Amino acid sequence: MDNLHRNKAIFGVSVWTALFSAFVALLFCWKFGQAWISDLDRWALIALFCVGIIVQYPFFFWGGHHLARAKGYRNTLIYFGVLGPPVQLILMAVLLVLPDKLPNHSARKVNEKTIW
Repeated sequence: MDNLHRNKAIFGVSVWTALFSAFVALLFCWKFGQAWISDLDRWALIALFCVGIIVQYPFFFWGGHHLARAKGYRNTLIYFGVLGPPVQLILMAVLLVLPDKLPNHSARKVNEKTIW
């Protein structure tokens, strides 16, 4: 992994994951009629959903960009995240699973020295 982008990718993906989890939890609470969610005004609930989505998008694109760059890929795959949170979840999973094109060379040299 590219050290320049690694820490930013970890931070961006972590914040995006937390926001995505909170968004999904809010949806489940609304769908299954939790008591505290039913007490909220309809407009307050709509505002929570809108703010959640609006805040989630920049962290997805920023974290996804740095994750792709850290692994040595172009960030064109990230642009499909405009389609919404379900697509963002799939894209983030794909980026996390893709093999690293920039392996850590220092670890490889240490292993070569111990073998020979």
